[in-house]
Amino acid sequence: MMIKALESTGGGTRLDLKVIAGAPGAEFPAGYSEWRERVTAKVSSRARDGAANRELLETLESFFGLDSGGASIVSGRRSNMKTVHLDIDADAAGEMLKNGLE
Repeated sequence: MMIKALESTGGGTRLDLKVIAGAPGAEFPAGYSEWRERVTAKVSSRARDGAANRELLETLESFFGLDSGGASIVSGRRSNMKTVHLDIDADAAGEMLKNGLE
């Protein structure tokens, strides 16, 4: 599977996501849409006062083994379609995603 949701940047990786807030529990990766070219992430927090965004970033940092602050929202802060920056090499992130999606 080719994950087109990843893009290497000078200082890490950009990842395109579709986020489902208010899910029964946090889950990442929760799927991949080839049509949208986005990885799905589920968080249990509601999309209110930034709670879902905070939980999303904590979930990504945990999954990729990043330090606190190692994931940040680049665009889509108020949308369910988000682009995040990860402090990790794109090849390493791609391998981890592929393993998580199997």
